[in-house]
Formats: sequence, structure tokens, C-alpha cells
Amino acid sequence: SISSNLLTLGSNVVMARGTTTTSAQVNFSNVTVTVTNALPTAPTSLNSSVAIVTRPASGTNFTLTASGMSDRDGTIAAVKFYYDTNNNGLLDGADTLLGTDSSSAGGFTQVVDSGTIPVSTARFFAVAVDNNGGESATRAATVRLNALPTVNAVSGNSVSRLTNITLTATGVVDDTTVGRVEFWRDVNGNGTFETGIDRLVGTDSSSTGGGTVSVATNVYATGTNTFFAIAYDPDGVASATPPTSGTGTVNNVSPSSPTLSAAPAVIATIGDNMTLSAGNVSDPDGTVAAVRFYFDSNGNGSYDAGTDTLVGEDTSSANGWTLTFATTGYPVATNRFFAV
Repeated sequence: SISSNLLTLGSNVVMARGTTTTSAQVNFSNVTVTVTNALPTAPTSLNSSVAIVTRPASGTNFTLTASGMSDRDGTIAAVKFYYDTNNNGLLDGADTLLGTDSSSAGGFTQVVDSGTIPVSTARFFAVAVDNNGGESATRAATVRLNALPTVNAVSGNSVSRLTNITLTATGVVDDTTVGRVEFWRDVNGNGTFETGIDRLVGTDSSSTGGGTVSVATNVYATGTNTFFAIAYDPDGVASATPPTSGTGTVNNVSPSSPTLSAAPAVIATIGDNMTLSAGNVSDPDGTVAAVRFYFDSNGNGSYDAGTDTLVGEDTSSANGWTLTFATTGYPVATNRFFAV
């Protein structure tokens, strides 16, 4: 036998010559021997510089690196990198050659522009090429090209303070599924989302139906309140900044209706003073700033704003909510007063 290392690739003609015991040379028939190239081994690893590209776009690059390939009868001349275009898990004629690295300096690598690959879990292949052009089997790796989730709109209904407001995010979309939607309140009312100032008020972790939370309004300012909605995908990637904003209305809860008493109940002489005292004065969602006292001018027994006459008001609860006034000018009759 002879070593194939002494032969060249392809067809080799081997001539055999023998020597007799009398030292005579005898030529035998020539033999043609074909030597084939031993293919290189596939890379043992194909790695990406990132596992997830959160904002795939032209100019946002990542690097594939192949390593661990070898060639027992030569050297590794290059590595070819492919994108599995038809996503069938096999390297075939439909797949895209991204590039070839012919230098092992710094490893065999390929820079990929994420803007050229559709949003998906993309598969890539590396194929080693030896100095005789032989190609190895493939080594595959995947990279998640993850589009940001989006929120089209967020809104809140109109409620009275101390009741719950319902916040709803609509048009919540992701290229896979939505992991959660967070709702934040614009605490300082400047219309700008600030994580250190604004407050997270609720989270919807359901992946269906957009996002909805019901939130207590006890500490909310009355009037229009601004809210923000932020969607997250299962990879923890958030929707775009600044987040989508919308409004909901929190209405003031009216103070309770006070009781009212008069002293004296009977005025002996027109012009004498009368004191009206309001009781059970309270405000469920704040404080009482004043109590106003009205005379039932039209005598219909009902308080009519804009019609009945304001007698006066008390802006301090010290010593109770009271008003003392002279009865001069009031008719001689049973007069009705209201406290508001």
C-alpha cells in the first residue's frame, strides 16, 4: 500500500516495478488511482453577537461567528454564511448567501444588517470551505428579530371621584403576543411620561383584548387626568417611547346636604337678629370650604340656584357653620331658608 499523501487529488497513474532474485527488473501493469478530497467538518458552533434585535432596522447590525471547523487533509479557506430564506430548516437553493469570510483573523465572521431580514425568529447557516473547495455540512443558529409592540390609543371613562375609572388600551399589537400592558397616571399633569414621577396604576397581563384595568380614583385630581399605556412583548421589549397617552375624567363628588336650624325660631320684632346653623356638613372626597345660606325668595319650598337670595356665607367651621343676620326687610310670615 502507499499513502494517499503522496498522491494528488484526482486521477493518479501508479506504475509498479518489481525485482527478481537475479536483480532483473520486471514492469507490471500501470494502475489508475483516484484520490478524492476529504470534506471539512462542520463548525461546532455558530453564535450571534445578540440573541434578540429589539429594533430591527437598516444600519442596526449583528455579527455571526463560526468556529470549531477543521480539515484533515488541508486547511479551512473560508466560511460561507446563509440566511434560511424559506425557513424550512435546510440549506437549499432558495436560501440567501449573506457573505463569505476568507480570513480566519478574528474568527470567521459575518456582519448582518437587521433591516434586510424580516421580523421573525431568523435561522442562519455556516458552511466551512477547505482549500480544495470542499464544503462541510451546515451549522445553524437563530436570532430573534423583534419588532416593538404598539399601542394605538388609551382612554378612560368619566367617573365620580371615589369610584373606579376604567382605563382601556386599544390597537395593542405585537409580532408574536403581548405579554402585558402597563397603565401609568401623569401625576404632575405635564403630559410627559416620567418614570420617577408618574405612577404605575395597573397592569393587564392578559394577551387578549388589548388591555384594561379598573383603578380607584380617591387621590386623583378632579377634571381631566392623563394616562399612559406601555405594552411589553414576552421578551420584555416595551412599546415605543414616548408612550401612547389618553385622558379620563374624574368628577367632583358633591358635599352632603346639611341640616338647618334657626334661632330664635320666632322673631318677635322685625329687625331682630336671627342665626342660621347648618349641621352634618361633610364632603366625601375633600373638605368643605364654605356654607352658603339662601332665602326662599319665590316661596316654592325648593332651592332654585340663581333665583333664591343669598343671605350670606360662612367660610370657617370654627364654632360651627353659622350665619347671623338682621331680619329687616323680610316679610311678616313663615320664611324658609336653605343651607348649601
